[in-house]
Amino acid sequence: MPKMTIRVILKSGSEFAIKCDKFTIKQNGFGQATGYNIEGITENKPVYLDFEQVAAVVRLYSDEHTEDTQETEKKRGATETKTKCPHCGGDVENAIIYADEENKEYFVYCPICGIETVETYASKAKALKAFADGKTKPISGKGAGGGE
Repeated sequence: MPKMTIRVILKSGSEFAIKCDKFTIKQNGFGQATGYNIEGITENKPVYLDFEQVAAVVRLYSDEHTEDTQETEKKRGATETKTKCPHCGGDVENAIIYADEENKEYFVYCPICGIETVETYASKAKALKAFADGKTKPISGKGAGGGE
């Protein structure tokens, strides 16, 4: 498991980063930080930290992201297969059938139309039929609660 990076930013503008396995902040009844517990430190172990001087403590998730490999996808048992979208029309395979073989869950989505099946289905055939029958919801744009 990748180490987490915790950035401590002081009121003076100075900052430092700690790499560790686990970081927990202790708080008083008013929600103010009064201490901390750090496990598995590999970089920049603080010896003393005055929380009166701390402006912010930030966890950098971007350092923890690991790219999924084909091996990881195989272990999950998930596959994506292109198929023709009945809503886009034409001969282009725009729609994608997402199949989680391990959990027996299937759904279909089309990134061009911006729609997907309303729910997951127990078979690929049922998911395709629901998609073709218009049992869909938006996955992007205003209809999904996002921007355009």
